[in-house]
Amino acid sequence: MSTRSTSSGGPARPVRISAVLAIAAAGALALSACGATAKKDTASTGAAAGPASSLQIMVPNSPGGGYDTTARTVAQVLENQKVTGSIQVFNLPGAGGTVGLQRVVNEKGNGKLAMQMGLGVV
Repeated sequence: MSTRSTSSGGPARPVRISAVLAIAAAGALALSACGATAKKDTASTGAAAGPASSLQIMVPNSPGGGYDTTARTVAQVLENQKVTGSIQVFNLPGAGGTVGLQRVVNEKGNGKLAMQMGLGVV
């Protein structure tokens, strides 16, 4: 845990950077997932609203790296918040993320697959 003083010169307060990053990443993942199934209208299909039954998060790098740690933290937060029933995080390293990106392209329309990535992969 790190500390940071306030801009007003007040006492230092604890900042939990990993928690803030996890919440921000979870929010970004949740927002990106909103458009994944936008073609289906739940009112016309009769699907019940609620948490998704499952989600896969692909990490296009080796286990233990920054993307992997972020994806696993996001998965834990999403499960704790009951956003989805189960989340599987898996690694698909190769070609600096291009192998993983190709898999996402090949699985177009799969609303249960997300990819943890940075701008370097794009």
